[in-house]
Amino acid sequence: MRHMSPSSAAAFFKIDRPRTRRYRRSVALSYVGTLGALMLLTGLVDNYWLAAPLVLLYMVTTFFLYRSVHGITETSTRELDERQVELRNGAYRNAYWAGVMIAFIGGIFVSRIVDWDTAFELGLFVAVWGMLSGLPTLLLAWTQPSDFVDEEE
Repeated sequence: MRHMSPSSAAAFFKIDRPRTRRYRRSVALSYVGTLGALMLLTGLVDNYWLAAPLVLLYMVTTFFLYRSVHGITETSTRELDERQVELRNGAYRNAYWAGVMIAFIGGIFVSRIVDWDTAFELGLFVAVWGMLSGLPTLLLAWTQPSDFVDEEE
């Protein structure tokens, strides 16, 4: 198996034209919708293998979400310019507080409404993990204008 260097990983996420805000928002909504559908499907079926196609769809929407922001949230700092580093740091900073609030409100909801076994069966843990892991990229994709990446290369 071939190991990708950091520069080739960054090149993998690069695209040759900027993405529009409308495109990035539609990808972000499909990401959140896929997480919601995954949570509902795992709560409704007893056979978790039926959710496997939805997990594949989640992986594809995650890829498109990261690609829509040019991989800024996954690229190492030395490969980004100062503005991109500031964008990424701001996205992680904002996602941290949003994540704390999601976890806090979700924790209250889970502890008051359902027990832990039911929460696991409902797929709440899968949805919360997916939301928290993709939150910086989601916020970046949702808030940035259409031309937030310079095309100097």
